Amino acid sequence: MGIDTDPLILAAKSYEKLINKNFDITIDTKDGNTKTIQVHFKKDNFYHLIGFHYLKDLPQLNTRHNKKNKIFNNVLQGTITYNSLKSSSHFDNKIDDRVNYFHNIDKLLFEKVILDFDACNVSLKTNLKCDYMFFKNKNGKYMHLSLAQDKNHYPESFFVRDDSAYIKDQDIFDIVLIKEVEKNKSKKSKKASNIS
Repeated sequence: MGIDTDPLILAAKSYEKLINKNFDITIDTKDGNTKTIQVHFKKDNFYHLIGFHYLKDLPQLNTRHNKKNKIFNNVLQGTITYNSLKSSSHFDNKIDDRVNYFHNIDKLLFEKVILDFDACNVSLKTNLKCDYMFFKNKNGKYMHLSLAQDKNHYPESFFVRDDSAYIKDQDIFDIVLIKEVEKNKSKKSKKASNIS
């Protein structure tokens, strides 16, 4: 498997497009008004989103010896690969799905629907702290990108499921407008209906 086809490296390259940008996302609300949230992506978030925290037996992913942003750079450079992840005794189908679907993250962000997420409506036990969740169904797999909040919203988790357990019984909202803001650059607006 070459660097150009390694799903882990493709995932990191997709995520790299989002780093150091803010996305101002305007959402329709139940009462007919709109609400704008700002999402910010950092290199450090990739570590958790891709599921590296589960692969505790791989020394190259140990955060006591490596900073998360250095680990991300090592993936981009091809020194940490999909095959190296598979050598972990903790590597399973959930991690495999995360890695193989993660390259869709930039498209997932621009989906027309978002959830005002309520953990009480999920029949499964969840530790998610998110307020909102982007989701997309691709080939019978549901991709989820949850957003939690500190000062701004940040990507809390990315995961893939074979069912809609996190989507059903949730309130779904339309995205009206997305403004992409790069550091030291002006805003680029996109109407959600024009985004594919």
